[in-house]
Amino acid sequence: MRRLILLILGLGTLCQAIASQPVRDGATEELYAALKRITASGYTLFGMANALTISYNNTHTPRIDGSDIRDVTGDNPAFVESDLMWYGDPAFRRADLEAMRRAHERGAVVGYCWHLGGRLTGRFYAEGEGAADRDLARRIVANPDRKTNPDLDWFLTKLDTLAIPVFRELGFPLVFRPFHEMTGDWFWWGSGAGKETYRQLYRLTVDYLRAAGIRNLLYCWAPDKDADFGYYPGDDYVDVLGYDGYEPGLKPYLTSGKLTRELGRIVAYAAAHDKIAAWTEVGLRTDPGESRMAYPTRVPDFWTRYVWDAVKRNPRTDRLAWIMCWYNADWNGDGGGCPFVPYAGMDKEGSAAAQADFQRLFHENRILFESGMPPLEGDAADRALFIRPQDPVLAAGERLTMLGGPVCGWYRTDGVHWSSSDPAVARIDARSGEVEALKAGVAILTVEREGYTASTRVVVLPENCKN
Repeated sequence: MRRLILLILGLGTLCQAIASQPVRDGATEELYAALKRITASGYTLFGMANALTISYNNTHTPRIDGSDIRDVTGDNPAFVESDLMWYGDPAFRRADLEAMRRAHERGAVVGYCWHLGGRLTGRFYAEGEGAADRDLARRIVANPDRKTNPDLDWFLTKLDTLAIPVFRELGFPLVFRPFHEMTGDWFWWGSGAGKETYRQLYRLTVDYLRAAGIRNLLYCWAPDKDADFGYYPGDDYVDVLGYDGYEPGLKPYLTSGKLTRELGRIVAYAAAHDKIAAWTEVGLRTDPGESRMAYPTRVPDFWTRYVWDAVKRNPRTDRLAWIMCWYNADWNGDGGGCPFVPYAGMDKEGSAAAQADFQRLFHENRILFESGMPPLEGDAADRALFIRPQDPVLAAGERLTMLGGPVCGWYRTDGVHWSSSDPAVARIDARSGEVEALKAGVAILTVEREGYTASTRVVVLPENCKN
């Protein structure tokens, strides 16, 4: 398929040579390895869509460096995903690109999805006014010659003029989540297109980007609710297996049992195929007919109970690289929008309890926000060490794997040695960095390599004493 596409596009041996190169550049390989290490150590990044450029009180004014999450917790999310659909607005595009650059510089992982409007209707929903594009995916893959297939030419032109320039301009590693929620029937690339057509469309996209020399992407495949691997494009085309699921444990379409089963399948498949698993969209939305946001009034403990506890206390679902909520937005400015995390100044019923719940999530040892991220890139000559998390608080009997090592290539553990100043309080495995809290007290944990060290304090509380 790849060879045929390249020849038809007239790129000849040059593009064939490009396609034969590694599919990821060095920095993107390092990010991939780092995310695998973070996940294997039991940590999960908290993410939010357009966290820095769309917020509840500033829906139409990008903030660049701040977010609703930072207003409540003092920190930004560790994963930020934007959407290429917004980039038709030149002002927003400039602001959002700057926000993505700064987030990357601060240590966050960033990425993109794409709600791509159809060729005939400009709508990504394949229903109502978008029905004319319901068979667009089939039309795109039906004929591999863009000169005689206007739908293929339209799609490749979208890649040429929007996606590829963005990926090149940023240059640093990104996560790209194209054609998500394909197991639902609402998008033109969804279940109505059929499994084979979907796989062809996804592979076509990845092949074309690689042929164009794009090497800074990790590709994410993310079904909705039902983890149907009949849509899976194949291991050569996927780095991250995602899962989109809203209202977990609260609605009949995603009961607690179904969440465990379906997300557990994603996690297990990712582990078996040396991939990363992530919960790529989650939240509690306002029900039809409601004019107020849902969870502060009815489910103030949504993030700790129905999201964090639901997955992190179950070994089948525990290994997630990130959990991402959708963006906060009040498009009409009337307080009737549906935010997904509490925001500063929120005055609806249950607001205080919802903010307190989200702050409890923020203080969980194994969840990472921006400032708690380990270094994802660094100068190869820098021998300094880092240690995360800083000042963890554990209950007696609790275990936690520390992250630490050289700021460049820290996920390689050769030569790293861990120690505790008081093993009777907190014992640590010298090689893995796994801490076991034994009794109430304070100990200093230290990581050492080639004469360099980094340390932090661990506080151990009596058993069952943590909030």
